[in-house]
Amino acid sequence: MALKANNTISDINLGHNRMGSAGAEKLAAALKVNDTISVINLVGNEIDSDGVEELAKVLKMNQSITTLGLAENYIGTDAVEKLAMALKVNCTISSLDLRENYFGCQAIEKLAMALKVNSTISTINLSHNGISSVGAEKLASALEINKGLMHIDLMFNDLGDVGAETLASALMVNATIESIDLSWNCIGDGGIIRLASMLATNKTIRSIFIAANDMGETSAFMLAEAVHTNNTLHTIDLNENNFGDHGCELLVSALECNQTITNMSSDSIDKKLMNAKEKFLQRNQRKVLQ
Repeated sequence: MALKANNTISDINLGHNRMGSAGAEKLAAALKVNDTISVINLVGNEIDSDGVEELAKVLKMNQSITTLGLAENYIGTDAVEKLAMALKVNCTISSLDLRENYFGCQAIEKLAMALKVNSTISTINLSHNGISSVGAEKLASALEINKGLMHIDLMFNDLGDVGAETLASALMVNATIESIDLSWNCIGDGGIIRLASMLATNKTIRSIFIAANDMGETSAFMLAEAVHTNNTLHTIDLNENNFGDHGCELLVSALECNQTITNMSSDSIDKKLMNAKEKFLQRNQRKVLQ
């Protein structure tokens, strides 16, 4: 294979090539002797546990790969366990994309155990994986300890209020997460109340995405309280939530007192309030440029 002799190519994108586990095994054999490849995208390749096992063996000794994309494959609990074992000793992977593998909460438990000891992964995408509130509990235990993660995507995981509450408690003690996406997770007022309480005192989260959940006026009230006191957030996505007229008024009113948020998305805010919201956001944007 050409990659065995390559000493110039650093990025390879083999997405959607139906390479399967047989192709992944051949790639792994080449990567065992290649020390220049740093970015590998294997999205949508029908790679199962056998293929992941061979790639995991490479990650245990490889010193050059920093970005690995395994989204949209047939990765199950066994495969995630093998990958997690490699991540416990790997010291170079900083970005890991595992979205849309639907491996469930048991696999998340294995991955969470790796994240408790891994301090180099800074970005991880776990969206569309059926994590549920059970998996959120396992992940939260890792976030309480982890010292490296900065960006985490948990969209479309059916976390619910319980999952959101568990993660909020972990984020109360976590000091590295800067961005978290909890959109499309069936989170209602109960979960948002805990998340808002966390945001009121959190000093590291700069972006939070909680679009398309089950938030109402109570959620808006609690989020407004957080926006009023938080001085770290820059971006908050609240689209596709029905806050009601009063809830929207509370959010915009809180934004008037906030000095750091430069992007607040909410499609339930009417035109009159939208003008006020944009005025406050533009004021904060000008401060950032000063």
